[in-house]
Amino acid sequence: MVKKLKLRVILFLINLLSFPLRVYARTLRWENTDVVERNPNSIFAILHGQALIMVLYGRDKGVYSLSSLSEDGLIAGKFQEIMGFKVIYGSSELGRKERGARKATIRLLRALKEGESVGITVDGPVGPAFSVQKGVLYLSHKTQRPIVPLVAKVSRAIVFKSWDRFTIPLPFSKVTILEGRKFTVKSQDDIDKLGQEVERELRTLYGEPSFSPQEHPLHEEQMQN
Repeated sequence: MVKKLKLRVILFLINLLSFPLRVYARTLRWENTDVVERNPNSIFAILHGQALIMVLYGRDKGVYSLSSLSEDGLIAGKFQEIMGFKVIYGSSELGRKERGARKATIRLLRALKEGESVGITVDGPVGPAFSVQKGVLYLSHKTQRPIVPLVAKVSRAIVFKSWDRFTIPLPFSKVTILEGRKFTVKSQDDIDKLGQEVERELRTLYGEPSFSPQEHPLHEEQMQN
């Protein structure tokens, strides 16, 4: 009971953050901001550690997203909702029976078939970093919609020492959205091999093959936390 009440309080407080978060997003100097508009009806593949940046970037663009039914997932989903995303709740392991995954998969497929775009954290929720889960490939195979890898280059940020190097851009920093080459999964494709190609593209956009405790090339100035 106490846990449920705590969750309700947190979800209520998130509603109050809508205005300050939008102000914060406007302080960032965005570059290449029309990626979503130039790639309608696409599946955007993003990194778990850049989820905050991509939510700020994609605000009010009407993109569908997936969030888990866990407590953390409900909080993250509410945050996305107040920023204008259309959130579908279910397991990140698309197609499974557990935690509403199958129902979430059907809703994502329907959205894509109706001409909408979807954003997926391909290496979430627990990694390893850059590792592309098969869910995003499944969506492309079933709908024949392209997977578009997206990575943000940030001039100044706080980068956490977590598995995903979760990144918070500092106010007034420059954020450039980098768009990779598109992938569409055909029936004859080797799923594992194609997933590795998407991973390589994300690594290339990010700037190095693996995370390092040293200064990352994507962040000209960093504050480690």
